[in-house]
Amino acid sequence: MNMLNFRRLPTLAGSIAITVTAVSSSMPVSYAETTHGLPGEMLVFARPSGAFYLGHVGWGYQTDRFPSRYCVGAVENPGGRAVVAAQADIGYWQRCNLDYYEMLQEMRNRGYVAGEWFAVGRSYPLQAATFANGVVRTRGYKVSGLNCANATWDIAREYGVSSDNLPLLQLLPAPNLWYAALSVGFGWQPEAL
Repeated sequence: MNMLNFRRLPTLAGSIAITVTAVSSSMPVSYAETTHGLPGEMLVFARPSGAFYLGHVGWGYQTDRFPSRYCVGAVENPGGRAVVAAQADIGYWQRCNLDYYEMLQEMRNRGYVAGEWFAVGRSYPLQAATFANGVVRTRGYKVSGLNCANATWDIAREYGVSSDNLPLLQLLPAPNLWYAALSVGFGWQPEAL
């Protein structure tokens, strides 16, 4: 059985989070959010065999620290079409309020076989969730320029990952290439399966 594992970051005792509930009616969960952001974890998951072996990636991010909770999701493009119009079904999904092990199991169940994490000094999970639910879900799909890697990149930026810590999609348009570059000079930590 393939197992996704990540190195765990130490928690900061005494951190305070203000909880905001219900990002939208379709996502009734709790998110840790402050105006200044708290430390958190951003994750990228890979399914190398996806999209005719160009690869497929999905996202994960920490929403609460005490207890630790996560959201995971992806744009799957189940029809395999090169272009999907805005507002059409692009196979968007996002599950939230998962503990660490539930998050890994969710991704395993969906065929993801690898993952990397990045420590974010100031994370904004509510901003990431709102962007995912409001923008990514409805903006359509294009095999080049608006695919699963673009969605993951955009959500990572909304969560608080600096563009300096994300490979440029313009230079690495295939999700497998983009995913492989995360651990080469961008500060992401891979975990062998």
